[in-house]
Amino acid sequence: MPILSQHDDSFFYIAIYVDDRLVIGNKDEEIEVFLGLLQEEFNVTICSLENFLRMQIKCQSDGSISVSQDVYMNKILKKFNMAEAKGVSMPASCEESDNHKNVSDKVPYREAVGSLVYLAAATRSDIAFAINKAAWVMDRPVEKDWNKIKCIFCYL
Repeated sequence: MPILSQHDDSFFYIAIYVDDRLVIGNKDEEIEVFLGLLQEEFNVTICSLENFLRMQIKCQSDGSISVSQDVYMNKILKKFNMAEAKGVSMPASCEESDNHKNVSDKVPYREAVGSLVYLAAATRSDIAFAINKAAWVMDRPVEKDWNKIKCIFCYL
C-alpha cells in the first residue's frame, strides 16, 4: 500500500507490506524526521535498501535500479533438489510425458508452484505462463505435471 507525499521539488514514498516497510524520498532530512517520529512510537529497524521482500535491490551509479531474486531463486532450487539440474532454454521446453500416475502424495507440488508464483510475480515474469498452466492441476497433479515443474526449475 504505497503512500505518497509530493511538495514542489521533493517526494516521499512509504510502502507497507505486512510487517515490512520501505521509505523512499529525495530529501534525507525529511526521511530522518519521519523515521525519528516512528522510532518514538515503535520498535523500528533502519537499514539500507539492499533487501526487501526477498528481493535484492541495487542502485547503480547512473541512477538506475536493478531488482533480482537470485538468493530466493537459489534457495528454492536447493529446496527442491534442482540446484545442479541441467539448464533448458525455455520454461516449458521439456519433453512431454504420457505418465498419468498421481503424485499428489509423493511430491511437494503445491509448495513448488507457490514458490515459483512468488518468483514470477516479483521479478521473473518470463515463467508466469508456464506457472499458470502448472497451477491448473493443483488438486491432482500427475507425474507429467511434476516433470513440467522440474522443467521450470531447470530453466531458472
